[in-house]
Amino acid sequence: MVQVFVEMGKKREAVAACEKLTANPVVVHDTIHEKRPSITPHLIEACHRELLSLLSDEDQKQLQNCEFPLSPANIFKLNYMLNEYTFALKYYTNETQSLEMIEMCRTMFRVFVEMGKKREAVAACEKLTANPVVVHDAIDGKRPSSIAYLMEACHRKLLSLLSDEDQKQFQNCEFTLSPANIFKLYYMLNEYTLALKYYTNETQSPDLIEMKISCLRLAGNELVEMDRGNQSHLFFTQFLAMLQTKEGFLDMPLHVQCAILARYSFANQYYIFRSLGWIMTCERGSLYGAIQCYERCLELDEDLTLDQNLVATLADLYQSKALTGDIENQDSCEWQMNLALNLYQKLLQTTAELTPFVEYSFGSLLLKLERYHEAVEHFENVIKRADDEPVASAMVSTDIDKPLVDVYLLREIEARGSITIPVKVRAFYELILTYMKLNEVGKAQEVALRLENYVERFKRIPETSLFLSIVGYANKLIGNKEKAAEIFVSVFEIIPGHLCSTMVLVFVEMGKKREAVAACEKLTANPAVVHDTIHEKRPSSIPYLVEACHHELLSLLSYEDQKQLQNCEFPLSPANIFKLYYMLNQYTLALKYYTNETQSPDLIEMKISCLRLAGNELVEMDRGNESHSYFTQFLAMLQTKEGFLDKPFHVQWAILARYSFANQYYILRSLGWIMACERGNLGGAIQCYELCLKLDEDFTLDQNLVAVLAELYNANDR
Repeated sequence: MVQVFVEMGKKREAVAACEKLTANPVVVHDTIHEKRPSITPHLIEACHRELLSLLSDEDQKQLQNCEFPLSPANIFKLNYMLNEYTFALKYYTNETQSLEMIEMCRTMFRVFVEMGKKREAVAACEKLTANPVVVHDAIDGKRPSSIAYLMEACHRKLLSLLSDEDQKQFQNCEFTLSPANIFKLYYMLNEYTLALKYYTNETQSPDLIEMKISCLRLAGNELVEMDRGNQSHLFFTQFLAMLQTKEGFLDMPLHVQCAILARYSFANQYYIFRSLGWIMTCERGSLYGAIQCYERCLELDEDLTLDQNLVATLADLYQSKALTGDIENQDSCEWQMNLALNLYQKLLQTTAELTPFVEYSFGSLLLKLERYHEAVEHFENVIKRADDEPVASAMVSTDIDKPLVDVYLLREIEARGSITIPVKVRAFYELILTYMKLNEVGKAQEVALRLENYVERFKRIPETSLFLSIVGYANKLIGNKEKAAEIFVSVFEIIPGHLCSTMVLVFVEMGKKREAVAACEKLTANPAVVHDTIHEKRPSSIPYLVEACHHELLSLLSYEDQKQLQNCEFPLSPANIFKLYYMLNQYTLALKYYTNETQSPDLIEMKISCLRLAGNELVEMDRGNESHSYFTQFLAMLQTKEGFLDKPFHVQWAILARYSFANQYYILRSLGWIMACERGNLGGAIQCYELCLKLDEDFTLDQNLVAVLAELYNANDR
């Protein structure tokens, strides 16, 4: 096409074909030069050379020394010389500016104004003034010394495009125009999207507020008229938000809202009601309000051709209503579920192919209706068809959706406020639930493995922790608790602290004491006011969250141990947290909560035991060198209790024999260090280290101790 248009001298068509060809120039046949290039630049170069042939000899000279393919600056020049100003503007950027190019851009701007091309003139003005370095002011034929002259000239030219009546509104304005007046100017030129760039809180006044309300509506309408209705949502939601500020629109019943919207003209009311339904669902949490809005949408789209996803959304809302307000009324519940089912049946009469979101939602409904085999078919279809890009087909679930999900996803919604999960991940998860309902555990396990492999590819996106959690829940459902625990530990390491409430509960359910305590610690370290997902309530202050965690951890204790804390106040005091963690065998964390204020005879004994057991734990993990801090504190407490360090070595040894140690070497090494470094007792230190070497005859634990003992012998001789 490029070559044919060039041969015919059709400049505009040749440039358009070149733009289309090079917009996404994958390796294709280079039909222009009849060769197959191995890289893209050959194709682009060939197009540029063909277009150059359309220029006069004089114009071609300006580009004769250019490299090919042409740079953005030279593409701008080429399109300019071909009088293709709209295409040329695409290549005019801050990086490509030069005095010559700015001159060209001003010429294009003037031409657009003279032709009455409002949209193109405004676009050229925006390009020209975005970063207008000191340049020739070709518009008014003078060379300004500052940027303001250029902008003023542009604004005056744009004003000339207005009717005389509209121009009067600017007759007393200062130039260059203020943001408020640029907003008004662009609005009157019907450039609504660009106008909105200049509306700020500082420019508010009653007439400008009304103008912005109108601007948002008209910008949305413009997109609808261009068959880009889905893109109108941003403008219409802002429009509705401004009506809320103006007259409390969102707090009114639907019939009043309809009356208010009837004052305004819309290209298609479907899109304004769809945006209103979204606000009612996602921002206001109004189940009934959302249902009314989406029902109105379907009245306006009886053939269900505009957006089949809305059918699934409304069906989900019917189910939420059935499983919340109508759950006690069996007839009403069945009625709502049938409304949902009828929507899908009507949709299937109009189209044979459902979107992944709609097909997933249909499968989910069939699962709730216990039509398991049909549900399996739909979930498998979604898994085969759904986009592998998680953001492209993500589902957002909020409070309204809680009745539709299982207990684990419900907790995630309550902890996070909302969750965004790819349709394919949801389909995998509900397919596992379906197979478990069918008692086909083997198939459920197979799907869980497929889910894990699928989620593996999304490790670098913010939602990774949520996706991994779902893999963990899936493994928990199929009975693979150890694998689930392993996954939850990896989730726990990357999630923000305030989301750990879900982890506390799941670890408690699995009997994983260490992990539950660690999650509780992370949660309460900086527990901003968050949803208390454990007890399903929204606390107004932090103590509720901490209390819920403590109650959950208590459930991990034996009945006998729970008695020791049965009369305690919640949230637990530091002394009782110390006792709780000690009884859960979390010795290192327990010691964080032991303070001088919490001392009592039983707590002192518990701390002595806690220090010894914390040291033992490290020895058993082959980290004996790290046990020194705990064992020196243990010995210091024995000194406080019974003057241990003042006793002769054989008595000390007898006292230590009362206690169990993973390896006596390390307690004796710490005792030797105290005798040498704190007590200055060389004889006592030598006795300790000699016994250490008897316990380590092969010198495998710490050869440095050999040198220390040798130095003590030398010092003792002196």
